[in-house]
Amino acid sequence: MAEIDIMRVLITDDMLSQYLLPIVNTNLAAAQKKSRSMFRYQHAIDGETWWRWFAKYLLKNQRKTGKAAQQENKMKLLRKGLMGRHRFNAISQAHYLGDAQLETLFSVIRERLASLLEFGAMTAVDEAVYAYYGDDMREDAVDIKIEGKPHPYGLLNYLASQSLEHSGVSVVVDFEPRLPSHKPTARNALISLAHRISRRTNGHVHFFCDSALAGIRFLRIFERMGAYLSVSLNTSATSGIQELYPVGISDLPIGCTRTLQKRQHIIQFTQRGDCPMVIASNAWDFEGDRRALRQPHLSYATAVSLLEHDEVDAIIEVFNLPENVDPGDIGEVILAASGQDITMPPPNAEGKVILSLKVTLASFFVKHQEATETI
Repeated sequence: MAEIDIMRVLITDDMLSQYLLPIVNTNLAAAQKKSRSMFRYQHAIDGETWWRWFAKYLLKNQRKTGKAAQQENKMKLLRKGLMGRHRFNAISQAHYLGDAQLETLFSVIRERLASLLEFGAMTAVDEAVYAYYGDDMREDAVDIKIEGKPHPYGLLNYLASQSLEHSGVSVVVDFEPRLPSHKPTARNALISLAHRISRRTNGHVHFFCDSALAGIRFLRIFERMGAYLSVSLNTSATSGIQELYPVGISDLPIGCTRTLQKRQHIIQFTQRGDCPMVIASNAWDFEGDRRALRQPHLSYATAVSLLEHDEVDAIIEVFNLPENVDPGDIGEVILAASGQDITMPPPNAEGKVILSLKVTLASFFVKHQEATETI
């Protein structure tokens, strides 16, 4: 299905006539009074004219991205046949909506999306930056630059996307844009999206995002919302699990995964070579006998390192020990609880996985986070 066909399904004739065309035609009429030279290009438009304008907009965008470079002569004729340059520019300039008008239109689009899609449980949230260089963006202080994006500088929108069940195509199910009168932080945008999507979904919703949008404390916030969250933490965003980080990555071979538990939450480390991937989640629990699996294994070298550097809190957290345990008794307490003597090298310590899950969070996270990368 082409982009124009998707928009034809999303934007109904009633939406156009009620929420968009009156604003565009008001702006065209105002422009007619200011410019005699452009007067004949600024008369009112109807729904069919708007769709011709939008089709040319899409074609011009394809030209900028180079997607149709091999058919440029054909595309040029098609663009010209849809609408002349001056008429196109006049209508483009008339697409000026105030914040209140935009909010109304966005609410209508959200309701339309909810009527077209049956929301699933897996939702990826990420930032999207739209290329724009107008001075009004800087005057309204809504411009942003995020390195690594296809268009690093422009207007910001937070997108929530899901994959369609049969085709696997990623579709946007909700959005939270940054406007002059509404500039949500990344974390506030995530919470707003989560609240709206959860209200429209039966059962628990599982959200995926990176540390730009959430930290580990958000796991509890989402629990109170009745939602699941898995967040990818970079090495500078491990606040709340600093004591587990050296345990998670110590002696971990490339490609291997180590899973720890912090209170009710899963913290999983995957060694990728360049840097570890750390996933924190409230969506999974341990398999099998919970009590037995809550007693992890440390390599002898890691245990010695932690004890030498007085990292007693880390060992207490990893082994789920009482906080008032005497540091001198830690070895005996762990031996009694798990059968592991951390004061002696275990027979096969190298590359040992601490805990096992039915799912490797890193691969699961990457699969669903990719949904937003194609938007």
